[in-house]
Amino acid sequence: MPKLFKGSLWILILFATWFFGTGVFFVFLSVTLLKHSSKTPLKQEANYSIYLASPKDPKIIQQAISSDDVRPVILDQYFASQGAPLAGYGKCLVVNADKYGLDWRLLAAIAMQESNGGKKIPRDSCNAWGWAIFTGKDSGTYFDSWEHAIETVSKGLATYRDKYGLVTPEEIMTRYTPDSSANGGSWAKGVRYFMNLFLPL
Repeated sequence: MPKLFKGSLWILILFATWFFGTGVFFVFLSVTLLKHSSKTPLKQEANYSIYLASPKDPKIIQQAISSDDVRPVILDQYFASQGAPLAGYGKCLVVNADKYGLDWRLLAAIAMQESNGGKKIPRDSCNAWGWAIFTGKDSGTYFDSWEHAIETVSKGLATYRDKYGLVTPEEIMTRYTPDSSANGGSWAKGVRYFMNLFLPL
């Protein structure tokens, strides 16, 4: 057999052996790494947990979506934007609304409709709601504080509901301001307008 042919044959054998051996090695390495990674748990870093599916414990979800009550903040921010004296009384308004089972926006909306949030009221009256200011009169009830006024008007609106079944601005208007009820209902429209402004986004 010619020497050139023998040399070429050996080179071909060596190349095939190297190629086959390298292929086997990489297959073995891949299988080993795959087995190892399947046994390794997902790593947790810092305070964040990695989930492959929704957490089974509902408390985790509740903690993630819970937040402080934004209702007083909404009212206070709006009153402040209008330069209204009721700015800072959002919590008092919400607490009394919850206490008497009222829509939390109602008292604030009536105050805006009646007096621009307490800007246009009899001096030192704390009466932003036109409470007990009857037709033809310039003033009504004087309260010794905003808190006292909020409590009194809230209780009065609850009485409207419990005694007469008046809940919506349109229904309340028939007793709160009958003249407006008889002339197109502008009062209820105004109150409804402000209530819609206070809706959270």
